[in-house]
Amino acid sequence: MTVTAAKTAIVKEIVLCNTGATSRLIDIHFVPSGGSGTATNQIRKGDTTNSPLLGGVTERIPLNTYLAAGDFVRAKQDVGTDVSIRISYVEI
Repeated sequence: MTVTAAKTAIVKEIVLCNTGATSRLIDIHFVPSGGSGTATNQIRKGDTTNSPLLGGVTERIPLNTYLAAGDFVRAKQDVGTDVSIRISYVEI
């Protein structure tokens, strides 16, 4: 998701759903326009110790985060295609 030019987005919720049987590692970043996903803009770090998304689990991340024009959400799964993501937001 990239915020439209001359708009602001309010990200209200992110929902992750792992339809597979294996745990997956998911990273999510709120990236400023022209930037890249780094530790400073990471909102979810998927690692084996802290927060793998278990197989068959849906995770809801409630938010109220403002993103400026050109900012975007970057999400990355370690392997496979088992995880789907839904981002609920409002552009103003």
